[in-house]
Amino acid sequence: MVDKNVDKPKSTLAKVEDYIFKKLSALPIVNTITPEKEEEISDRLASLISRYKLESPFGAAFEVLKPFSHIFSNLILLPASPFLYFFGLDGFRYVDFFEKSSNIERIQEKLKKKLTYG
Repeated sequence: MVDKNVDKPKSTLAKVEDYIFKKLSALPIVNTITPEKEEEISDRLASLISRYKLESPFGAAFEVLKPFSHIFSNLILLPASPFLYFFGLDGFRYVDFFEKSSNIERIQEKLKKKLTYG
């Protein structure tokens, strides 16, 4: 007679799912990015864009993205944010950052300053 109450060992996939769920559920859901962190991210992105001389393409992309920043951050960045950890980036901070269109304006202003003043 087989006892149906005996726990079966978890598969590797189930263990990975449990681990990811525990890690993601421990993260705060509310916007927790500080103004200092917003400034740091905008400085980092502006310097990276200007280093590769991509001010014009990103300027146009940010102009289009600005009204839809909340949608962009949740539909595109949120699913990709766990994978950004492999590149040393805090993906959920970038989701929080791009939710505000004022942050996109901040990057645009910094790019204009870098173009104007070098």
